[in-house]
Amino acid sequence: MLADDPTDTFLRYSLAMELDKEGNHTASLAKLAELTKDEPPYVPAFFMAGQQLTRIDRVNEARAFLRDGIEAARTQGDAHAAGEMSEFLASLGDMAVLSALTPAASPADIVLADSTAEFSNVQGQDSWLYGYYSGPFTPDNFQQMAEYDVARERWQVDGTHPFPFYWTMLDRQGGHPNGLTTSAGFQPAEHWPVRRYESESAGAVTIAGVVGDIDDRFGGQGLIARIFVDGVEVYTRHLGNAESNVPYEVDAVVSVGSFIDFAVDPKNSNDWADRFLFTAVVTTVPEPWSTVLLAAVGAPIMAGRRCRNYASGS
Repeated sequence: MLADDPTDTFLRYSLAMELDKEGNHTASLAKLAELTKDEPPYVPAFFMAGQQLTRIDRVNEARAFLRDGIEAARTQGDAHAAGEMSEFLASLGDMAVLSALTPAASPADIVLADSTAEFSNVQGQDSWLYGYYSGPFTPDNFQQMAEYDVARERWQVDGTHPFPFYWTMLDRQGGHPNGLTTSAGFQPAEHWPVRRYESESAGAVTIAGVVGDIDDRFGGQGLIARIFVDGVEVYTRHLGNAESNVPYEVDAVVSVGSFIDFAVDPKNSNDWADRFLFTAVVTTVPEPWSTVLLAAVGAPIMAGRRCRNYASGS
């Protein structure tokens, strides 16, 4: 189809995304760069390039694409795209110190789950589910998000264009809740985005990561980050507006099949300036005498879980 019409913007963009999936970043980024030079520039290409460059650790180049994309979006009157790229650009300011703030596993630890490294567009991949609470706001109310936005690399409740009905979404680093007090054009409904991990091991674990409110726009009321283990809240952190890079560490005991929910509550049900960062690494610290044995049996378990998927739905 592209051979029939090499100027077709959507087909060129689709080709760039496909090249990215295949790991051909050089060709993909070249196609995206071409789209950003169209007249007028194709705004989604800036965001896609910024996200792809971030994944391959070329963050400075990502920032440049995002800044140019924000300007192009504003010129074209696309405030929504400009806002999303602004939020993502703000999150990149945190990434430089993210690894330093996240507690590292010792050589004796076995990493059971890593929310950032294992983020996927498949529900259930690596035992992670992406969903939300819509009230009552408890783990029993967990619902899976039905849509994955390939261009923005995120799970969302609704992706209707030009504007979605809800802000509710989860991406690799964090996400955004929805509140009863929300932006014009969005539905007033309280949603807590929730990243859920289902444990495949039993015993004592450490849950550690970084949380933060990464949108510093005036008027934000902050967020509440919560962690539930099998329905019991084990961590609560009230975050002020733009209070970012807050490390956390929680000890818990899990069974095979235990659920760990990482939920974000839009404080006072107000979602203004509520872009958040919430990462998680789940590790177990074995007894010294059993380290070698657990490592031996853990490898096939971890390899096998890469293949596990769940059917979409609540």
